[in-house]
Amino acid sequence: MLNDELGAIQTNLISIKQELQAAKKEVNSESVRAEWLKQQSGPGSLLTLLTDFEVHQRKYGKGKKGKPLTEGTFTQYRTNRAYLEDYIRSNKNVTLNPESINGTWFLRFEQYLRTRTTQKPLKQSTINLAIAHFK
Repeated sequence: MLNDELGAIQTNLISIKQELQAAKKEVNSESVRAEWLKQQSGPGSLLTLLTDFEVHQRKYGKGKKGKPLTEGTFTQYRTNRAYLEDYIRSNKNVTLNPESINGTWFLRFEQYLRTRTTQKPLKQSTINLAIAHFK
C-alpha cells in the first residue's frame, strides 16, 4: 500500500513539475511543493467537492421514487463530512486531491472509521454508507 501511495505522489509531483515547465514558471522544490499543497486544499479538494455535491443534491437530487431527497439524507451527508474532517485532523498527511484518491486511500479511511477512539465505535453499515458516499 505504501508503494502505491508513494508512486501516486511521485506521479503527481512529476506532473506538477511538467505543468510548471510548460507554463515557463520557475521549477524548484519550493514551487512544486507550493503547487502540490494548493492542489490538496484548493477548489478541487474533496471537502469542496462534498460541499458542492450537497448543494447540487439539494437543488436537483431525487430519491428512489423520484421525489426530492429528505432532510435525513442531508444530515447523513453532513455526518459523513464530519467523519472526513476528523480523519483529516487525525492524519496530517491525508490526500484531499480527488484525482489522488484510490483504493488505498479508501482502505485507510475505512480503517480509521473502524478504530477511531474519539467517540463510540461505528457500525459496519455506517462505515459502508460513508465510504459509498465518498465514492
